[in-house]
Amino acid sequence: MLLAYAPRPIVQIVTAGMIPHTLNTPDADQLDGLLAATRRDGFAVTRGEYQPGAVAVAVPVFAAGELACSLTLAGPSSRCESNKWLQRAKRLLTSAASRLGAELDS
Repeated sequence: MLLAYAPRPIVQIVTAGMIPHTLNTPDADQLDGLLAATRRDGFAVTRGEYQPGAVAVAVPVFAAGELACSLTLAGPSSRCESNKWLQRAKRLLTSAASRLGAELDS
């Protein structure tokens, strides 16, 4: 999530040293598209890109118009892969991110 909003030079440094951790790890070319989709959609879902069998949903937290941090829910695919879990996680994270951003702004 944080990389999706990072300045281009930071993204270039990260992609220059990318190594695959699993068969699902994107390469540098795929990463650009994934980062753009993350910014467009306002969330990211990962499925085993770093750890086999892991699923995660992340959302950005903005304060004063800037990215402050991100919130993530993660777990094993055996419990967290269903569409119902993903939708609920996204909804809960988005709500929490909105509340946290508002608190940081006040």
